[in-house]
Amino acid sequence: MSKVLSLSPAVRRAVADELLRREFVAFVRRTFETVVPGEELHLNWHILALAHVLEQVRQGKIKRLIITVPPRHLKSITASVAFPAFGLGHDPSKKFVCLSYSGDLAVKHAADFRAVTNSEWYRRIFPAMRISPEKNTEFETVTTRRGGRLATSVGDSASRTGRPLESTSA
Repeated sequence: MSKVLSLSPAVRRAVADELLRREFVAFVRRTFETVVPGEELHLNWHILALAHVLEQVRQGKIKRLIITVPPRHLKSITASVAFPAFGLGHDPSKKFVCLSYSGDLAVKHAADFRAVTNSEWYRRIFPAMRISPEKNTEFETVTTRRGGRLATSVGDSASRTGRPLESTSA
């Protein structure tokens, strides 16, 4: 630990950024700090397990995943906010659909996602991921590489029709 403290602030920042870029659970922690400032995150085993399986999904090792944990256990911040931001950071051409039980919650998660992707720390660790000015709405965010995140809710027509992400404004 003393070796780390003896490093210059710039080197410590570079090491921390690399950790955020590589380790999804570290990214979840930083996402939590961004969207719930002032609250303390308790990295319980279920968050570590959730981060692990979502990283397996990102790597293509898991093709289907159902997450069943009780409310208030960080599944939405982890799966609907941090996961698409982390995935798009690694590959801005990926497409994510985030389904919530209500339109209001879908909008909140989309706003949290934008808060993360617009943050200084995110732009520093994922410089290639940029939101396109062509499509950055309350429900849909498209990247400059035509990937993005679509927010919808259970009763929304997009969730029933399977509407793909759009790449230009309507």
